[in-house]
Amino acid sequence: MNLEVSPLYSGQTGTFTVTYGQPNSLTFLAYSLQGPSPQTYVPGMDVYVDLVQPTQAGFAKQTNGQGKVSWGLQIAQQAHGRRFWCQAAQHQRKSRVVSRLVF
Repeated sequence: MNLEVSPLYSGQTGTFTVTYGQPNSLTFLAYSLQGPSPQTYVPGMDVYVDLVQPTQAGFAKQTNGQGKVSWGLQIAQQAHGRRFWCQAAQHQRKSRVVSRLVF
């Protein structure tokens, strides 16, 4: 499972894309403003995410038949200059953590 994140600019839409996920499966996108690790258990998905105090970004979405799904999310103006970490997750699966600075 892979998570790709476009360059992020405050006040604009950022693109978050999962590839190689489980096909036709519910997928969540989470972020943290505090950093990666320690692991946080998410009981409903039976998975540990590698984020401190993770928060769900957008709504959960279903991957297509090839295991791909994307979110277009508005990046807040006040996020300018801040770093955040994000990770995608499915039942018992997760992507690597991706870190981005908001321009």
